[in-house]
Formats: sequence, structure tokens, C-alpha cells
Amino acid sequence: MSQSDLSLRTTKVLSPNRASTLSTTSSRSQQDNVKKIAITADGKLPLLRGIDQNRPLAAIIQDIASEWDLANAADYALQFTEPNRQVYITER
Repeated sequence: MSQSDLSLRTTKVLSPNRASTLSTTSSRSQQDNVKKIAITADGKLPLLRGIDQNRPLAAIIQDIASEWDLANAADYALQFTEPNRQVYITER
């Protein structure tokens, strides 16, 4: 997987891009569920974090919103920003 630039859209969309698997646990099955993504937003420091795909998406977005002091985390969504792949990330 490759990593490219990301941005926060003015429509309150947090934009991640998949990178490589993050190895933070000893269990291989748990490692497979954790993906490293980069997230940027206008006026905020970029985040590089491991996202556990077993966690609810709302909880992941809440963590990001809390770290950046964004109010109303429910108003935000994650979206790829690659030119050929600008889809939203969902629970499915």
C-alpha cells in the first residue's frame, strides 16, 4: 500500500489514506486489523495513527476530533483523497 497527501475538506471531512500495517500487538490476527493512516486538516498538525478496524468508526473519529479539539465529532467523516478514490470510509 502507498501513502499520499491528505486534507480536511471544508465540509468537515477528515481525509485519511491507507499506508502499511502497524505492528503494535503480538497477535498476527490483531495486527491484520490495524492499519496505519495519515490524517491532516487545515491548521492542524498531521496525525499518523494505527486504526483498529474492530473499533467502531464513530469512536475513531471521536478520538481524532478530541485530539484536534474539534467540537461535534458526529459532524465529521473519513474520506480518501486519492484522485481515483474519493469515497467515504464506512463501517462495512
